[in-house]
Amino acid sequence: MSTPEWVELGTIGRPHGLRGEVTLLVPARYQDAFAELDTVYWNKAKSVAAIESVRFHKGHFLVQFRKVTDRNAAESARGTVVFAKIEDLREAGFGATFPDELIGFTVVTEEGETIGVVEDVLDYPAGELVQVRDGSREHLIPHVPEIVIAVEADAKRMIVRPTPGLLDLNND
Repeated sequence: MSTPEWVELGTIGRPHGLRGEVTLLVPARYQDAFAELDTVYWNKAKSVAAIESVRFHKGHFLVQFRKVTDRNAAESARGTVVFAKIEDLREAGFGATFPDELIGFTVVTEEGETIGVVEDVLDYPAGELVQVRDGSREHLIPHVPEIVIAVEADAKRMIVRPTPGLLDLNND
């Protein structure tokens, strides 16, 4: 699967303060790169939204957009979906594989045992889970460095070190 042009970063939440800052919960994998962006895009029309400032506060970002200057404008922006261009994230330092790129990868243990093929990458507040299927068996593998030890994009392979019992969950 090819890399998409856009990635959804999140939905604008409640206003913070009186000067137009808004909350934005960005998936952990994009947080470092997001903090370096100057511009994002709003909604499906992908209208440009210049960023005035970004700071991390209590598990989410507080973002000041140039076109949101007071609490009323911040309240009006609530529910707006925020996107970034893939190329902008790459320029901002994002060097990992995007979730859509992992679909179709073969998942193997570090000993070479095939576990299955990546069907999806699920984003949850606690982190991402890689959904892997081998026939009728499904595995949900946390996408964390302690378990996913390598992603070989050229070989379309993900190498994992499953914790004891992880591959036995949901497969009685």
